[in-house]
Amino acid sequence: MKDFLNYINDFSTLLKSGAIWHGTDEPLAPVLSDPDALADDYIYEFYCYICMVIDLMNNYDISFIKGTGKFEYKFPQKAANKKGKPRFHASENNKLQFQICAGTKINCSRASSEDNNPDISFQKADSSDNPNEADIIIIMDAKFKENPNHELPKAEVYKFITISHSLFQLNAPPTLKIKFDRFSDMAANCLITNGKSHSGKKNDLAILSLHNIKEVEGFAPNVKHIVIG
Repeated sequence: MKDFLNYINDFSTLLKSGAIWHGTDEPLAPVLSDPDALADDYIYEFYCYICMVIDLMNNYDISFIKGTGKFEYKFPQKAANKKGKPRFHASENNKLQFQICAGTKINCSRASSEDNNPDISFQKADSSDNPNEADIIIIMDAKFKENPNHELPKAEVYKFITISHSLFQLNAPPTLKIKFDRFSDMAANCLITNGKSHSGKKNDLAILSLHNIKEVEGFAPNVKHIVIG
C-alpha cells in the first residue's frame, strides 16, 4: 500500500505544478493526513481516480473544483452526495466537456432505495449537484486485492453489470468519447483491480461484450495493466 500512497503524493505535486489548484497550498494533503487511519480499499480507489485525472491532463485542461466546509480540499472517504464535495472538470477549447467525480451517489429512478455510488463517475458537463443516471457517461469501480495474484470473484463482475447495465443503462457506446492518453483502452465502463480479472483466464469475454463493460487487471504502480473485454 505504500507504493499507492507514494504515487498519490507524487501525483498531487504534478497536479499542483499543472496550475489547476488555483494557487492553493493544500493539493491532496488533507485526504492523506493520517494514512494509517485510511482503509486500503479507499486508498486504492483514490489512486485509480487520480491516475485517471493525471492521464486526462494530456488531452484536456483540467481544473479542480473545490468543495465546501471541511470538504473544501478533502475528498470523502466513502460514498457521499455530490453537493459540496470536490471534483475535477475537463475542458477543451475553453468549453467544459465533462466532470470527473469520486464516490458520488447517483440517483436512479429504477432503484431509488439503493445507494448507487460508483468509485469514479464521468458525468456530463451540465450534470447537477444531484445527478441521476441520465448524467452519466461512463463509470469505474476499483477493487483492491491484498494478494495481487487473487482474481475478482464472479459476484463482483455481475454486481458491476447490474449497476452499469440494468440500473444506469450504460449498455451503449458512451455519449461522449473521453480522450484518455495512456489509458485509451479504458474509455469504457471498467471494473479495475490490482489483482487478476475474473473473465481473463476463463476467456469468458462474451458477457463483458454483451453488457459493454471491461475488466482491468494489474492496475498498480510499476505494473502494465491489461484490459479484458
